[in-house]
Amino acid sequence: MKRHLMLLSLLAAGFANTALANAELAEAKQCNVCHTLAKETIGPSYRAIADRYAGKPNAYEMLVRKVKSGGWGHWGDIAMPPKTARAELSDQEAATLVKWVLQQK
Repeated sequence: MKRHLMLLSLLAAGFANTALANAELAEAKQCNVCHTLAKETIGPSYRAIADRYAGKPNAYEMLVRKVKSGGWGHWGDIAMPPKTARAELSDQEAATLVKWVLQQK
């Protein structure tokens, strides 16, 4: 029984660290300059993004491309710069960030 509780605790800690690591990645890659968890600033909040794209087919792929290449027009007139104007972002990091953002409901 103690083994099972210990295993569950380790798994829970691993998931918590993953979520924290993704928030830290957003900070490290300067996403938080324009985005916050719950409040619109320069860009939409992470929760607003998650709400808008919840259940939409191909949202994940489109958002990964958008994070990498930037763009404008989806949330108003403020453009999101491409990755070259922010901290460099690998494809894996972009995918990790988008997965994390889409979980922020």
